[in-house]
Amino acid sequence: MARYDQFFVKLMVTEELGLPEADSNMKLIYDAMAMTISFIIMGTLPLIVYIIDMKYPIYDKESNSNPENNQNQEYLFIISSTVCCMSLFLLGSLKCRYSMLTWYYSGFETVLTGSISGITAYTIATLVKLYTD
Repeated sequence: MARYDQFFVKLMVTEELGLPEADSNMKLIYDAMAMTISFIIMGTLPLIVYIIDMKYPIYDKESNSNPENNQNQEYLFIISSTVCCMSLFLLGSLKCRYSMLTWYYSGFETVLTGSISGITAYTIATLVKLYTD
């Protein structure tokens, strides 16, 4: 084994330490690109509601020009949150291919995790706004 340093190191890492072999650089780049593209696509889905509303408003702006009337913003927020939960469920359902969970359990788990994260971020932002105004 002394003559085969690379083999010896690989054997020690995998067998004795129980660590997996390192991936090649190309696989790491591919994984990073796939993750970036999925973040962009899945992160854009809830924003599409607001983009569509800018082009095709879902209410009459003339009759609802009072800035204190937040009905439209609340409606858009509910639609956007629903789209976000649906995209999280889809992502979680696809994730089940790589885990031992059923597709619906994995989907609900991802929705729950994402919802808790979103509610926490929204609460923190509201508190920061409250204390900085």
